[in-house]
Amino acid sequence: HLDPDRRSEMPRNARMWCPGVSKPKGTIVFIIGMAIGVAMCSGILQCPSTEMKGLPAKAFSDPRPPKANNLVFTSAGDNNDLLNNWIGPGMEYDVFVAYYGDHLDRFLQYQRSCRWVVWHKGSKIGNFWETLYINHRHIFNQSDYFFMLDDDIWFTNGVKDINRMFQISRDYNLTLAMPSFNTETSRISWSITAHDPTPNILFSYVNKVEFNAPVLTREAARKTMEIYDPRIIGYGSPMLAVCANGNISQTSYAVVHSVVASNPEKRASTGMRELELLPDWELRREIWSDYARSIGCDDKVHSKYYESVYQHGSDGRTVRWKHPEECRRSHLYNCADNLLNLAVDDDAKHTVRQTLQPEFDDTHAA
Repeated sequence: HLDPDRRSEMPRNARMWCPGVSKPKGTIVFIIGMAIGVAMCSGILQCPSTEMKGLPAKAFSDPRPPKANNLVFTSAGDNNDLLNNWIGPGMEYDVFVAYYGDHLDRFLQYQRSCRWVVWHKGSKIGNFWETLYINHRHIFNQSDYFFMLDDDIWFTNGVKDINRMFQISRDYNLTLAMPSFNTETSRISWSITAHDPTPNILFSYVNKVEFNAPVLTREAARKTMEIYDPRIIGYGSPMLAVCANGNISQTSYAVVHSVVASNPEKRASTGMRELELLPDWELRREIWSDYARSIGCDDKVHSKYYESVYQHGSDGRTVRWKHPEECRRSHLYNCADNLLNLAVDDDAKHTVRQTLQPEFDDTHAA
């Protein structure tokens, strides 16, 4: 059943008849269909079908917060395999899905596996703003961290990696974070997001993160949503978050190299990016640039590495040192020595030497 204040969860392309009700025949189809449609939109008609009752009125009234106050949010369609990667035993989070597809069976699949599901067209950031921040603020307010994932992001270790992203964000008080991307299976827009194989590296502090897989604190998400404009469909989201949360601190944003994910260039099943189906896709850069200027934000932020955090020893101790890229760029030999000292065995030491070549010769590195 659809409450009047929850009509935004109903698919915008919903049929003009209730599921389970026979379609009328003949020339009166249009008239009857329009009448039923008006009745549904005005809250007069309640569909009798048990399928449409699947819209989770009970779940949305559940006062309990997300598990561990961690919420994975995604805007998901019909061309992904997220239920086989993000859902499983040991989840220390709940999942909120804004379904933008066109198939009831797929919607019900999400409903069976995820705690909160709405049916709503739009981009991921647009659906986060409308279906969660605006329409279900009580869920937003009960979540300490949000993991805003594109529905085709695939984690090497599934649930374990998602848990780890939340934990690292908490342990190191990160405002924004993201997993590193497998360079062989991912679209790499910025070099700072590429996975770094340097032994014992946990994460690297950076000046921005991509918005295909960001973890945000509730406060960071709130600040970003406060200045969000619904015309923004993806492009510009990272800069919007930096504008909302500041770019002075060098220890607030991070790419986590101890978690590796795949960010496909295009959908294998369709050969395209899902965002390309949205209106104004071709104008996305101009829309962001104009809006950024109107609110005093930089429309571009060049990527920067800061320091990296490495695990030192088996007791959980960590140390901060320059990112390997900074070592290579600056020819800092003491940097190589420090990275070698962190290596726990000969294989790890060999990987460090390989990573730092050709800038460092083996004679010194040894």
